[in-house]
Amino acid sequence: MRHLPRLYYNQQPLKIGAILPLGEEERHHIISVLRLEINDNLRIFNETDGQFTAKIQHINKKQCLIQCDHFDHAPEQPNNLHLYFAPIKSERLLVCLEKSVELGVHNFTPLITEYTTAKMPRPDKIGHWFQSALQQSGRMIMPKLHPEIYLGQLIHNNQPFLYGHEWGRAQPLAQIVPNYNQQMAIVIGPEGGFSDKEFAQLEQCPLATAFSLGAFILRSETAAIAAISTIQNILLSKTQYKHL
Repeated sequence: MRHLPRLYYNQQPLKIGAILPLGEEERHHIISVLRLEINDNLRIFNETDGQFTAKIQHINKKQCLIQCDHFDHAPEQPNNLHLYFAPIKSERLLVCLEKSVELGVHNFTPLITEYTTAKMPRPDKIGHWFQSALQQSGRMIMPKLHPEIYLGQLIHNNQPFLYGHEWGRAQPLAQIVPNYNQQMAIVIGPEGGFSDKEFAQLEQCPLATAFSLGAFILRSETAAIAAISTIQNILLSKTQYKHL
């Protein structure tokens, strides 16, 4: 069977035989982007009910109805990956968040630092980025975007976290993760990195663990993707390639 487009749907429960009305945005996507017609198949999914193969029963410019015909598989299991990221320019932030979702991050928190200058896009825009990444990648859990916090708040939150040290004066991340039994909260700094004052605060925090991604200076989005990829590869090998 050819590759079927995937659609995230949480307006009603998914079950075999259910006939589901699509909203205006989803209807436009199916008609104008995917060019689907009556009796065409697609995948429909959410984090609660899993994934189903569905068929278009009725479609026009005002209404689209699809019917769940076949249960494909159960929902993806949640994980404890949490990315704290300093806002960067929109086009690069899109890459950072999109690829992080594809790699399995379920929680995101914007982090305000001394060198943070970029503004966060609207939450609904980020929600569209999340949904697009889910539908493309095969992931099933819609990530949660938490309210922004300041680095100082995170340091005093009594929560363990890993933070990138761009000058490489830290243990390689690949050596830390196998024996790290805390929540995988990853902190990535802004364009320009952390300030000297912030590095001093991080180094004095007993729950903060510095990690290195090598001797070179990486852009924020590259560092986030590299760190998450490293962590996922190690965790997948520990769970014998089961879903996280």
